[in-house]
Amino acid sequence: MTASDIYWPYVAFAMGAAAAIPFVCFALARRWSWIALVVGLACLAVVIVNGAAPIRGALDPNYIGYGYGFLHADKGLSVTFIAGSVVLFSALSSWIAIRNRPGPLMLIVAATSAFHLVNAGFPLMDGLLADPKSVEIQFGEYLTVPYTVAIPAIFAVMVLPFLLGLPWALQRTVETQ
Repeated sequence: MTASDIYWPYVAFAMGAAAAIPFVCFALARRWSWIALVVGLACLAVVIVNGAAPIRGALDPNYIGYGYGFLHADKGLSVTFIAGSVVLFSALSSWIAIRNRPGPLMLIVAATSAFHLVNAGFPLMDGLLADPKSVEIQFGEYLTVPYTVAIPAIFAVMVLPFLLGLPWALQRTVETQ
């Protein structure tokens, strides 16, 4: 079996499951608010969507490359570094958000929220203004989601939670216990 033979959506879901284990443990403590839950789940969605790319970039010589919003990388370790950074900071932010504790760690959630808001929101807005039919979600060679589903999905999962989460995280950064 070669890296090209691996069914990569399974890897993405496995990465999401691995990131969800600490998330669920923190969520069971019931210290979260609804906005903490929304931001944490949105960060987990980013982990799942991008979860296979860091591994695939390192292992699969036939990988077509990585694209997520403004981020693009050709084959190889550049994919591993860029996608791995997105996955790492999104997982970390999901755990910090669901813990819902005030303090400087919330700056990581604020920075991640700002990044995802710009990285997903601006290309969506640009696509809507230029040609709405060009907006799509592509999961490698396995699935392409058309604009009729992609536009509301990107807005609901990749823009709105971070639009709400950015001011919340900044407020939680300056609050004291």
